[in-house]
Order: sequence, then C-alpha cells, then structure tokens
Amino acid sequence: MLRFGDRLNSHRRPPGRQTRGVWVLLVMLGAVLLLMRQLQEQATVDYLGRVFTARPADPRLAGQRTPAVPTGRSGGIWDEVQDNAMFLPGEQAAWQALLAEAQHTPRAELAQKSLGEIAYAQLVNQPEVYRGEVVRLQGYVLRAAPKQLATGDGKTSPYYQLVVAPKGGGQWPFIVYVPELPAQFPHGDGLREPVVIDGLFFKNWSYSHGGGFGLAPVLVAGALQWSPPVARKIDGRPASNPRSLGYAAAGAALVALSVTWWIQRQTRRPSSPAATPDFKHLEAPP
Repeated sequence: MLRFGDRLNSHRRPPGRQTRGVWVLLVMLGAVLLLMRQLQEQATVDYLGRVFTARPADPRLAGQRTPAVPTGRSGGIWDEVQDNAMFLPGEQAAWQALLAEAQHTPRAELAQKSLGEIAYAQLVNQPEVYRGEVVRLQGYVLRAAPKQLATGDGKTSPYYQLVVAPKGGGQWPFIVYVPELPAQFPHGDGLREPVVIDGLFFKNWSYSHGGGFGLAPVLVAGALQWSPPVARKIDGRPASNPRSLGYAAAGAALVALSVTWWIQRQTRRPSSPAATPDFKHLEAPP
C-alpha cells in the first residue's frame, strides 16, 4: 500500500534545521542591537576614544594638552649624573639645580608639565630619557623623615625625605624630597598615606638592604597632594537592632581580614614598611 504521507514528507526540508537558523538570526540581531545601544553610552565612547586616539592631533579639538615627548637633560652639569650608584661629588651642581627648580616652580605648573604616571621599570631602564622631566607618582608614603640638604652657598636647607610605595605594587620604593609637608601630615615610620606627587626625576640611586642592593628612583617635588582622613562623627544614639549590627560588624571584619591578606600577598616587599632601607648616606654632602 502506498503511503502518500511518507512520500510528501520525504520532499520536505527537515523542520529542525530551519528553526535553528531562525533562532541564530534572532540571537545575532539581538546582539547587534545590544552592541549599538552600548556604543551610545558615554563611557564606551570615552574608552574607544582613549584606545584609538591616544594622542590627539589637535589639542584644541580634544580639550586637553598633548603629552610632551620626554627628551631628558644632557650636557654640562647633567653629564656628571650617574645612575645605579650612590651620590657622587660631581652630581652636586645638577642636584642643587633640580632642588631649586622644584622649590620655585608652582605645583600647578609642575602638574601641567608632567608626563603622567611613569612606571618604576621605565625610570630604571631609561633614566637618560626622563632625566629632569616631571613625572607623576601615585602611591603610599611609608616613611616621612626630616633631612638637611646642602645648598650651593655652603648652607643647609630643611627637607623631608619620603619613601613611597607605588600604587600599582612592586618590590622597590621611590624616594621623594619635598621642602614641606601638608598640615597634619604624619611623620615617622610605619605609615601608609595615599599621595599624588608631580616631581622632577634626578637619577636611580643604589642602596643596600638585607637582601643585597636595590635601585630607588629619586624625585624632587615642591609639594604633594594629600587629603587628611575625615573623622567620623558619633551621635551616641542607640542602634535599633544590636544583633544585626553585630553580624554586620563581624562580616565587615572578616572581609577586611581577607582583603588585607590578599593585598599583602600581592604586594610583598623585601622588607616591611617599618624596616625600609636607610638612605642617610644619600644626603651626605660631597
């Protein structure tokens, strides 16, 4: 017996493949619509602008200054500066010139001349490119100690030496000299004060520590950006739910301990902030 139904079905396209194709087209259409909507967001536009136009051809169109190309200072007194070494007598003239420039240049002007954030590796590998240039350092002050630096007239001038851990982490510190600190800025060791510094790069100074020798990029700045911690006001009103507050406090403490443990593992240093290397020999006059 003939089965017309079977013969008719044998000439049809299997319905499953056609259905899958329709669903794939719908998903692709939805993805395109979602992408078009995302491209209209201002954050996406700004991000794509930074990626594809890192340095605008016309600063007036971009609304900001074109970053300067570092050239480094050379010739004359700057040829006496030697990296990966301690302070040398021949560097005294260049050192004093940089101190005077940083002290007498307004902070806003230094910020305008800044090349932006320069990594530790860039300064260590290409010091001659950044010699005397203004670079930005964001990090945490681990130590703030008063020092007396020799001036060109045979006298000394008070300065503060800062040991700064870069914000991005790393094993080695930066050394920054500033003539003054903001009001209420703490002194001593064991600190962790967030700062932003626009300073002039001098050289990579070599120092010894328990594990051998290290290199510390040295910056000279006129001032630093720092905000004192805001004290929380306690109104003394009793909590409406002490048990909930207790659970919240316990949870917050657990999270804080976990974050602290993770940060310590990610930012291990050869020595603790309280045992940072001693740089006293760096200020010694030649």
